[in-house]
Amino acid sequence: MNATSWAGPAVVADRPVTLEPFDPNGYRKRVLAAVDRRGGPDTSDAFELYDIPVDAAAAGTLDDAAVVARIDEVWGFWQRQRDHPKYRLLVAELVAGHDARSADLRDPGRRRVAAVAARAVREQRDAARYQLLDAAIARLVDRHGGVPADKVEGLHDVGALAGLDRAEVSARLNRHRLLPAAAAPAPDAAVVGPERRRQVRALLDEFGRLTGATPPPTLLALLGLDTGAGPEEVGERAAGWRTRARELPPDRLRVVVDELLVHVADLLEAGPRAIAGYLAAVEADAADALRPQVRAAVLVEDRLVAEDHAHLVDTGVEAGLDRAAAAALVARLAAELGAQVEPVPGAAAPPRRDPAPALTGPDLREVRRALREGRPRAAAAVLGDVR
Repeated sequence: MNATSWAGPAVVADRPVTLEPFDPNGYRKRVLAAVDRRGGPDTSDAFELYDIPVDAAAAGTLDDAAVVARIDEVWGFWQRQRDHPKYRLLVAELVAGHDARSADLRDPGRRRVAAVAARAVREQRDAARYQLLDAAIARLVDRHGGVPADKVEGLHDVGALAGLDRAEVSARLNRHRLLPAAAAPAPDAAVVGPERRRQVRALLDEFGRLTGATPPPTLLALLGLDTGAGPEEVGERAAGWRTRARELPPDRLRVVVDELLVHVADLLEAGPRAIAGYLAAVEADAADALRPQVRAAVLVEDRLVAEDHAHLVDTGVEAGLDRAAAAALVARLAAELGAQVEPVPGAAAPPRRDPAPALTGPDLREVRRALREGRPRAAAAVLGDVR
């Protein structure tokens, strides 16, 4: 085996790839906006920061002189943006780290190695960004065999929560079959009325008190099932519960369990349509509980900040929704109020570093906390001090 075959096939380029002309306005919208939204330069890589195509760099087909010229162009652009009202702090970080970040790009060999590593990190970051959307799509595909047309806008809302634009969500949806809009259920079929929901909620709360445990949020949770469970799983778990219920002494717990199993039979074991109706009732109750919390959260700043956004989605999950449904519900409630929504930071991206919290962040967090806890007077007092 000779040295050439050991090293692997070399990339041969008769004509090195040149770069597109640098577009300052386009760079500001594509790169600075994205990097700022994710939290700063440490959430990016040198190829994005200097607007150099990572795939061409990994293939070793870039013209070296063009790369050096691009680095200098971007450096000059940063210098001119030092006083930009929105990006001046971000640009200051970029300028401070220029020498270290551009070093690998100037050397052809180091540039190619860095490009391969950067591409792998991007793939991991994208997987985290798309996780919530992919989970929602997978649930619809499992349930309907495709994506119903009337669910598309809701998926765009879910994608927006993770910072995805409409084009990115559409590209993901194009991988799946688009179905006609699902037919609406009959008006009086599979609908759980408010009185029935109140009865179930009271029984679940009493079950928690009698057993000394946290009350289960839903009948499905009582059975140890998630929202994707089908009638067969429900039937098996319910049969096991009925067997154990017969072994209980004739006390109040036995009565509560028996009544809960009656509701399980009516609302879950009757088939997929019944389960869908019950899940719609769970979402309706969650919406009633979350709506005032969302209104309080956006009251101070006219937007749903990431901290409150994460808290509200968690609250929806605690109410019995899966995470995708909880996220979509929070997005819908915020849209009803015309409020912008900050995406919840993903695991792949560190929290946004914003200069404002150093001055007013702790106070504003206290205002939002007081509003969530139903203490409007305390919130007003703290807000007055901030102002």
